[in-house]
Amino acid sequence: VSGLRFRSGGILTDAVSSHLLFKNVKGEYIGHSYVNDVSHIGTVLIKGHHIELNSCELAYASGSLIYMEGNDNRLINCFLHDCDYAGQWSGAASFSGRRHLISHNTIRDSGRDVCSIAGLMESVIQYNDLSDAGWLTADLGMTYGHNTDFMGTVIRYNWVHDNRARGYTSGIYFDHCSHNAVIHHNIVWNVPGAPVQINNPSYFMLCYNNTMWNSGVISTFDHSRRNDMFGCRFQNNISAKAFNLPPGVVTQPN
Repeated sequence: VSGLRFRSGGILTDAVSSHLLFKNVKGEYIGHSYVNDVSHIGTVLIKGHHIELNSCELAYASGSLIYMEGNDNRLINCFLHDCDYAGQWSGAASFSGRRHLISHNTIRDSGRDVCSIAGLMESVIQYNDLSDAGWLTADLGMTYGHNTDFMGTVIRYNWVHDNRARGYTSGIYFDHCSHNAVIHHNIVWNVPGAPVQINNPSYFMLCYNNTMWNSGVISTFDHSRRNDMFGCRFQNNISAKAFNLPPGVVTQPN
């Protein structure tokens, strides 16, 4: 499907949809509801496998612009902007499932997170420009995931910047019970809170070769103060400020 333009509608695929390419598609005003669970109505819903959006633009929605589920799907070279003006618990783009590639996109201007990644496994998020989150809410990350074994998901070579929230803010944010993700070679700036936040308990989270400027400190938090970050390593990151990590977490000169 190439060159399609639409307003006040969406793209709907189901679990058995496969081997589709959407290229140079533009959708505007694609989903509007202030109900907490809109069941993805009116947005772009990718639920099958081997489905690719390439060089598309999606804009203006009260919640997420795209929900990508299923497996082996791709979002490449797309422009996603101006969404979640209901301040819902969702990002401009919401990803779950296995073996997705999210690469070379610009995703910006969201009422809450830019990318929601809870439930995302064995995937790669790379070379994206992620900015201007938190226009309406506080306590959020530019990317946000929790309670997931990410099974080796890699976040690399991204620009993550300008979190607009006035409350606590983060750049790359993994909340409690996040395991087995790799965060490397990202540049994070203009994030008043933690440029990288990995709350505990979390296991085998690897964070290295990231550069952080005009931001807070790499940090962790747990209400019960368990300080359980078995197998986590923070190495060779460049930051103007010290880390706020529990004793025993492996860190190298930064």
